[in-house]
Amino acid sequence: MLGLALVFREEMRAQSDSEQLLLNNLQIQLDVTEAIDSLYNFNFRAANRRFFWLKQKYPTHPLPYFLRGLSEWWRIFPEIEGEINAQAFLAHMDTAIYYGRRLYAGATDAEKLEGAFFIATAYAYIAYCYAERNQYVKAAYFGKKGLNYLEKCRDKAHLSIEVLTGDALYNYYSIWLRENRPSLRLLMQFFRPGDKSKGLTQLRQVAHNAFYARTEAQNFLMKILYYDRIDLDDAWRINQYLRRRYPSNPYFHRYALRILHDKGRYMENKPIALDFMARLRAGHTGYGATGGRYAAYYLGFIHRHLLHQPDSAYHYYTQMLDYSRKLNKMDQQYTLDALYQLGDLSEQKKDPIAALGYYKECMRYALRKSRIRVQSKARVRALRRLRLSNRSANQT
Repeated sequence: MLGLALVFREEMRAQSDSEQLLLNNLQIQLDVTEAIDSLYNFNFRAANRRFFWLKQKYPTHPLPYFLRGLSEWWRIFPEIEGEINAQAFLAHMDTAIYYGRRLYAGATDAEKLEGAFFIATAYAYIAYCYAERNQYVKAAYFGKKGLNYLEKCRDKAHLSIEVLTGDALYNYYSIWLRENRPSLRLLMQFFRPGDKSKGLTQLRQVAHNAFYARTEAQNFLMKILYYDRIDLDDAWRINQYLRRRYPSNPYFHRYALRILHDKGRYMENKPIALDFMARLRAGHTGYGATGGRYAAYYLGFIHRHLLHQPDSAYHYYTQMLDYSRKLNKMDQQYTLDALYQLGDLSEQKKDPIAALGYYKECMRYALRKSRIRVQSKARVRALRRLRLSNRSANQT
């Protein structure tokens, strides 16, 4: 009987802690649902008005500052490698960490858990920002700062499903980084080993059941399924759900292009790519050079290889090259292929000088023994021989 009483008391205490969490407050969730939908649909003005109201109501809680930081994050995220300033995002996340520490110093277990969650999550987003900009040392530094607080959230999903997000991503990416980033293997030895399979299972739980973290979990799940070629069909299903729900989100738009291309559904991709380019030209928020690279390349590919329209293909490949130069992405696979295609198209247009320029540029940025560099080098030699042959013929 004593054992049953102790179990009952622990269950009641857990229920009490769960009810104290602002993360679980149903009224707040109802109040900010529209704002969160506006955020992911890139209507930041509408979202931020509601988050400002939340800050007025809870000025010393990290939640409103974190949501404002999340809003700034999505403002910069689709073009994270561009020149968009991240200071507003960093400032809001720093404020969320400050109030998270104050909450963590509270008297109740609920306060400590909620404080730890916001500190760990804010640090994770800061680390993510630096990682996306290839600043891995800074990313590791901030990731490590949040790790101790992440540990405080482990095995607490029964209090709030939101806190499972960090553990899910840690379980997956701690192994992924060891496998795919050799330069970070030594550093990762100092981190607790994860479990990729468990991480995916946890991420699916969050994607189905969380409120604040649901869309983030769905986004990560889509990317993992796509990048690691786990299930392109499932990645496409998630992408289509996100695109229907948030039709003005350029990041989800971009992933529709990438997944369809990799699935070989090229002609289905054409109207989606044209829509992306139209929104980019119209100056829609979040539509920029990063997404433009993909859309222009896919349109060049379609017009070259499926529609056999060399002039249109040349136009789109040239656009893609302009975006790549702007972003300093000249050594990327798509850029190298665009350079090679432009060289070949220039030859067809009887413009050997332009063709030589494209092939040489491809050779400059491609890896030394890569197939495309070997092919470009062979084309350069053939064009030079042709020029010498023509010169000799003219002299005689």
